[in-house]
Amino acid sequence: MNGSFLFFIIYIGVFLYAIDAVFKDRENEVLVFFIFGLPIYITALSTIDLFGWGKAVPFLQFSKELLVIITLLFTIYRINRKIHFQLFDKLVLTYLLLILAFTFAPIGGASIIQKWIAAKSLTFFTQVYFIGRLIAIDKVNLSKYFQFICILSIAAGAVVLLEVLSGQHLQLHTGYADFMFRYFNQSPSGNYGLSWTFETDNGLKRFASFFSMPLEHAAATIVSVGVIAALITTDDNKVVLNNLLVVTIIATLCSIIFALSRASLISYFVVVYVYARITHRKQLIRFIHYSILSVLLIFLVYVRGDVYDFIINTVNFTNSSSLTHIIAWLEGIDAIGSNPFGLGLGTSGNVANSIGEATSGENEFFIIGVQVGFIPMLFYLFLYVYLIQLAYKTYQASIGKTKKLALALLLIKIGLIIPSLTSELESYIYISYITWFFSGYFINLISSPAILKTRS
Repeated sequence: MNGSFLFFIIYIGVFLYAIDAVFKDRENEVLVFFIFGLPIYITALSTIDLFGWGKAVPFLQFSKELLVIITLLFTIYRINRKIHFQLFDKLVLTYLLLILAFTFAPIGGASIIQKWIAAKSLTFFTQVYFIGRLIAIDKVNLSKYFQFICILSIAAGAVVLLEVLSGQHLQLHTGYADFMFRYFNQSPSGNYGLSWTFETDNGLKRFASFFSMPLEHAAATIVSVGVIAALITTDDNKVVLNNLLVVTIIATLCSIIFALSRASLISYFVVVYVYARITHRKQLIRFIHYSILSVLLIFLVYVRGDVYDFIINTVNFTNSSSLTHIIAWLEGIDAIGSNPFGLGLGTSGNVANSIGEATSGENEFFIIGVQVGFIPMLFYLFLYVYLIQLAYKTYQASIGKTKKLALALLLIKIGLIIPSLTSELESYIYISYITWFFSGYFINLISSPAILKTRS
């Protein structure tokens, strides 16, 4: 067995740990699985399939949902306080019910099973949200789990550096291509035998580390940057760094550079700039301005070859990736305009891609709108914008863990706007589960007035 089997061992280990913890009244430890298990989910499953244990794959595919359902049930069972549902909670529930109604609607040509799978992909984040929303507040040590995310980021950066030094994708050794064809009907493609997402239009390699694809790897760095910002910032906006955070910053830079995702690369620096603005860091703002000017000068004078072509083709939208996005967006707008109440579940997104009948895509909002119409799409969009607004207001008015979580969520949600416009972001399960758990926990915190006045 090669070293990739270690990913399967880690996945099973953190899954069993989380299951045991939930049964022992420690539902918060589901975050250990979210942080260390979900990023390696595809790598672990493809590895086990590679070694001939394919019969275990269907159970492992359901393991993450099973853990979430068990955790949610125990969280509800152990509630020992009165829950006052907020507007955000009601919006999440309404969105869920709207999507579930479409599973019974005679719209679209997908089978009932395909509809349920599509509905799950659009709504499962709501179950994760309510774990964070209903869990006992004192069970979650925010700094602990934020530090775990830093450790994950360092591991991802280390793996990607090994990939770059060897010149080979990790996925070449994990059975990735065969697994994706067998279970997701995605044939191997591209110059490296994986898929086109592992390279740019002009052949530059994109590295995914141990994530499912380079785009998820890149978007995950946005989560890490938000967490780093929360950890380094004190209540009075001073910056306190330690060795762990310095190494994490370096690791995220390695990840964002070698994942070569335009959307996430832009978002990475947008997050840094927004952080500098809201924390009034004038020196950092000046540094960013001078850095942008310096990079532009270096690019114009020195950069040539594949990197130059990659950037220029991105700016003028002549590369195939940008054109694909534009075409998909136009398809989405046309589909929603022609069918404002949706084409039916399973007509866009990953389920539709697996059966070769996708309409639009490449945009989380359009994927929702094409399938179930403009009303659920607007609900999802409103949830997104409303959470940013709540996080900003709370950051200004609170202290302690509430302030840290508000800052992290504010930066993460702003940073994920562009990736949401260019991908099915909720299909990146690590990012989806982490952000929605902490969104629920954030609403949990601000629903308890005393929390805003403490440094707990």
